[in-house]
Amino acid sequence: MKQLAQLFAIDIAFHAELANHLHNVVRNRLDIVATWSDLEVVRRWLTINLLIKSKDGKIREVSENEVRVPACDPECVAEVRIRLSRPSVFMESLCEHVARRCNQEDGVSGHFWEGRHGCRNLVDDAATMVCGVYLDLNQNE
Repeated sequence: MKQLAQLFAIDIAFHAELANHLHNVVRNRLDIVATWSDLEVVRRWLTINLLIKSKDGKIREVSENEVRVPACDPECVAEVRIRLSRPSVFMESLCEHVARRCNQEDGVSGHFWEGRHGCRNLVDDAATMVCGVYLDLNQNE
């Protein structure tokens, strides 16, 4: 999760990993993704896709040649830039990565999360703090 968050323009404010589910309070950082060059945006996106599909969970560096071709398409770069700051895309990537690794470990295939993904918009600091306190106090669900 930390590896993915570092590749996205996402801050993890609170996190709780329980026996059968997890909770994350994240913040998207549009200000950060706006500072990245087109090459950096494409490099991060390709790295995320390689990490999600990796069998060992390790980040593989992307070559300059792999980055250069998609970076020449401004529409593609603009879409990827938006995706790199969306919490739903971050969670989708995290869930896919966890599902692939767990299915590999168990020697099975198919749906792991069964569509159990929800997202709530925390509109101010008070809502974020209340949600964070809830996570901290309910670690044993």
